Amino acid sequence: MESAVASSTSREELIKEIQTLREVLATKEVALTEKEKELAEKQEALAEKEVELQKARHTIHVLQQLLYGPRSERFPKDEPKEQGKLFNEAELTAQNEMQKAPEPAPKESPVTPQRRKKAPGSGRRRIRGDIERIEVLHELDEAARACPWCAKERPVIGEERSEEVEIIPAKVVVRVHVRRKYGPCTCDDFIGHDEPAIVSAPAPAKIAKGSQYANSTAAFIIVSKYVDGLPLYRQEGALQRIGLELGRGTMARMILRVSEELEPLWRRMKEDLRSSPVLGMDETVTQVLHEPERPATSQSRMWVARGFKEGPGSTDPPRPIIWFEYADSRSGDVAASIIGNFSGYLQT
Repeated sequence: MESAVASSTSREELIKEIQTLREVLATKEVALTEKEKELAEKQEALAEKEVELQKARHTIHVLQQLLYGPRSERFPKDEPKEQGKLFNEAELTAQNEMQKAPEPAPKESPVTPQRRKKAPGSGRRRIRGDIERIEVLHELDEAARACPWCAKERPVIGEERSEEVEIIPAKVVVRVHVRRKYGPCTCDDFIGHDEPAIVSAPAPAKIAKGSQYANSTAAFIIVSKYVDGLPLYRQEGALQRIGLELGRGTMARMILRVSEELEPLWRRMKEDLRSSPVLGMDETVTQVLHEPERPATSQSRMWVARGFKEGPGSTDPPRPIIWFEYADSRSGDVAASIIGNFSGYLQT
């Protein structure tokens, strides 16, 4: 009997101990959750501080470059120093336009009216007539057009027109080229002659053969980089915003392939350039990063030659030819390699 009572007591104590342990465990889990939350908040705050630190380091680097860097890498000569690289082009441009405007004539000036000349580049510019016009009709509803007394529609006596320029953002489309295949005919004449068994329309011509990107896409990338000055990494981000995942490595390979395919055109352009009766030539200092065995501060040259080729007809205007060639020096050998057997007039 005593052993049974002792067994019952120990069992109750064991149950209580288990409950106590469960409560302790639950408390520990709550505390652990709170600690994990605190740790996540601290990590997030640390990441924000790291971003601020990187921005501060970048600002220090830019300021050091402006203060102690090579003169060519500081402010350009024609750029106001107050700009400070702070992206305030719109404000400065508007301010300069206001400063260009002519001052009002003094009150004691002669009464003779004089038409003021607008400052160059100020005021509205005329929208070119060859740009597509899309008419949008803004019409009153039937109730507003009706006479309030007899309900007849009021007559149209004229219209007001105003124009606004709308820039439609670039759009990515996938053009699916479908070429149907046609098999052999079953007539006796077809079978008796050596005709191709299967025929289809030719594939569209492509500069970079086998590429999944159209010629216009390659042209867009090349013009954006070499005419608009947009690096490939910026083009990559801009294309991502309109839904196209096109890496800068793919764009670089596309540019190189197009350059290889168009090499015969470059050669012909150089031949036509050398046959021009007059050439203008000059070189501009430039710097190129990551050139083999050359520091980034080395001065290279972009040579430019301009000539023209006579039009095919006697009344056709001459066609301009502009040739760009990069060189690591301004040696006369570079100019000689460009003009070759040129025998006309050279202006530098």
